[in-house]
Amino acid sequence: MIYEWARPLCCTRTGAAHLRKAKACQDFSISRMISSCDQIPVMVMGVADGHGGQRYWLSHEGSRLACESAIEAIESFISHQDSRFLSKIDACQNWLAVDLPAVIYSKWLTAIELHWHKFHYRDVIEFNAETYGTTIGLVIMTPYWWGHTGVGDWDLVLIPEDGSNRLVSEENDVAAVGESTFSLCKGESIKIFTSRAGIYSLHSADLPFKLVLSTDGIRKSCSTDADYFTLAGYLASASLSPYPDDEFVDLPSSLDRITNEGSGDDVSIAVGKWYKA
Repeated sequence: MIYEWARPLCCTRTGAAHLRKAKACQDFSISRMISSCDQIPVMVMGVADGHGGQRYWLSHEGSRLACESAIEAIESFISHQDSRFLSKIDACQNWLAVDLPAVIYSKWLTAIELHWHKFHYRDVIEFNAETYGTTIGLVIMTPYWWGHTGVGDWDLVLIPEDGSNRLVSEENDVAAVGESTFSLCKGESIKIFTSRAGIYSLHSADLPFKLVLSTDGIRKSCSTDADYFTLAGYLASASLSPYPDDEFVDLPSSLDRITNEGSGDDVSIAVGKWYKA
């Protein structure tokens, strides 16, 4: 029996509180299928949450540019590698934890500076990366392994076939040293990427499972982690139709309900699935 990755899906919805105040959505999500130079499929998904507020008044652009910069960095590297490299988990782990974060950070800085100059904000105030402050969480899925990295208060849930859902990665509040979340705009963010990096070997016969990556607005809408795990499982099942055994549920409407009845925050989700081909 052969398993493979489904093409990941993502969705972002403006929070109920932001809609009431006519504020821009600070979240962004992205998913992409890319290929190695010998046509090995690699799935990528990401979510980002701009900080918002007066200090971070362009963070809604920062979150978008973070996701786009990350995809660009990943695709630029993977497209020049072949299956021999991708099957070497130690080498890929070093890339995921050390090399990739530095490239993402550099590309993001370039992107936000270009955005700043394009809209002539330099005529009003001096450029500061904090203006675009955002979190970002990423998951990369290959036929040989899957892994995650990022910075900030995003969450990643593993949903095995037996329903024993569990958190794979969350922000360490103690390490945040009083800040509400770590940020891509901080100089030390590369080290945070490294601390949030993880890689897991895959075998073609591994049983089906799903991965749910979300910004903090979804978890904050749940009263307990058990509720969050249940909700993550529901969203994962709903969002990947028409794959076998999945139930069709409208994901945008589901996210709207979550923010309306929960935190009121912007909400983003990205879902990957290892399934029977």
